[in-house]
Amino acid sequence: MPQGIVNAVNNPVLTQIVQGYTPTGFIRDRVLPEIKVTAYSGDILVAGDDHLRIQNDAQVGAAETPLMTWSIEKTGAWNIKHHGLKAQITLDLALRYNNESKQIAIAQFRNLTGKKLKQSMMLHREDSLALKLTSIAGYVDSNTVTLSGVNQWNDRDNSDPLADFKLARTTIYNNSGLIANTALLSWNAFECLRHHPDLISMLSNAHRSDRLIGISEQQLALLLGVNEVLVGTVMKNTADQGLARVNAPVWGNDAVLFYKNPNPRPEHFEESLGYRFLQEKLVMHTWEENDPPGASFVRAFEKVDDKILSLKAAYLIKDAVA
Repeated sequence: MPQGIVNAVNNPVLTQIVQGYTPTGFIRDRVLPEIKVTAYSGDILVAGDDHLRIQNDAQVGAAETPLMTWSIEKTGAWNIKHHGLKAQITLDLALRYNNESKQIAIAQFRNLTGKKLKQSMMLHREDSLALKLTSIAGYVDSNTVTLSGVNQWNDRDNSDPLADFKLARTTIYNNSGLIANTALLSWNAFECLRHHPDLISMLSNAHRSDRLIGISEQQLALLLGVNEVLVGTVMKNTADQGLARVNAPVWGNDAVLFYKNPNPRPEHFEESLGYRFLQEKLVMHTWEENDPPGASFVRAFEKVDDKILSLKAAYLIKDAVA
């Protein structure tokens, strides 16, 4: 560390405060189930296909029991990565936040800074996942479609989102043998779907009010035949530092249908779109510095690897809305 810094220490109180803080709109943790690990790396293993062949298991007389051969194959590896951000706290900044008491101001501003660090790190993880799932390049041709013109869902008279999702669900099943159970929608896509006449018309008379205010996420899940609808609402600022904020939706205008392992304690060999391999949850460190006098730092730190296992378990609807 630079001269003048006292050794960084784990701050359990700040860690608890920040871990308990959950900004709204993030869906990455709900897309990738968590697997806790202690090692820094490991192989990703899946069963081969031999056990899916029709085996003759009939045993006649004194004949030996038929032998089934099967295999475990390595398809990749996970590698824990260190992620961290730090921010400086000065008395001047703290007093701008709360000018009633020096000690209270520093403590409260430290808490706020910790939350902003977590939010920024979550945004990076969310954006990285969105780039992987909404990039056509990562998919086989059959598992993606790009909508345009009258086929985009904002064209309420001509588009057919139910047909789009039926094709997506069938493609996933044919290519992976998995039944898609989760729909991921950008906020723009969700807003169009929840007011789309094809979906509204499927509501019973008991839900007349929803015909006016729009379909909920839970209702949309039932209509699409999935367990869960995830709506990504997070915005990122694409402007250079120091310039006026320019908002851009992290999940763009896209939709992704996929299979997520529903096991609350998943194992890495169980099939799923992907997993979060977590070695250490977010921890907050603090230390003081003598330049400028009274300055201190807050650092957020975690050890994790977000891993996409199979995009055959997903279907991308690119540019679902204009």
